[in-house]
Amino acid sequence: MFSKERLAFLERINPLELIEKISKFRRLNIAMMTPEAINKAIYDVLTFEDQFIYFTNGSTYPKGTLFFRARKLDSSAFPIAELMYEPHFWNAPAESLLRRTED
Repeated sequence: MFSKERLAFLERINPLELIEKISKFRRLNIAMMTPEAINKAIYDVLTFEDQFIYFTNGSTYPKGTLFFRARKLDSSAFPIAELMYEPHFWNAPAESLLRRTED
């Protein structure tokens, strides 16, 4: 799954140090910080031994696998006027979509 180098890197991380870094970050007043200071604070949490390594979780699924999409409802009453037909359950609400305008 992960290379030997990445696994060795993970084994060197001190969990208590990581917990302390996260706690320190959570105590910051982000609203009063400059973007540069926020960037440095994030970098400080995510680096160990002056290294930043991220891990992705890629997966492949066999052809024919069924996927389902869940939507949070604003009301417990059903049926809801916006969800009267099957496509209404699959398509994202218009207010959730970003629209690009042509210049």
